[in-house]
Amino acid sequence: MKINYPNNDYLSKQGKIRNSLESVMNRFKDLIKDKTHEKNQTKAYNDNVVDILNRLLVEANELDRTNPGEGIFSLIVLCLRTNLKLKDIIVEQDVRIRDLELKLKRYKRNDEQ
Repeated sequence: MKINYPNNDYLSKQGKIRNSLESVMNRFKDLIKDKTHEKNQTKAYNDNVVDILNRLLVEANELDRTNPGEGIFSLIVLCLRTNLKLKDIIVEQDVRIRDLELKLKRYKRNDEQ
């Protein structure tokens, strides 16, 4: 069932702002997934990071103008979700390091025998 909203400027503007914010949030998520080492990041890469962060703030501010609180809460949720995702990645890396250390110890024991 599709709801047909009346055609008015408020709803149209709000939808465009939400779409813009979602688009920038997706770019931010892609940035988080990027595995470019800090030493390999170019000026263009850093300029892109700054652009994405600036656009996040601008779009959140625009959303706050039409619906107070929605933009800032969207950014808060994005930050919290990103932190949880990064925590999961860190835990995964810790497990892999522990497994590799155990393998290394086994190899050392086998070499000594």
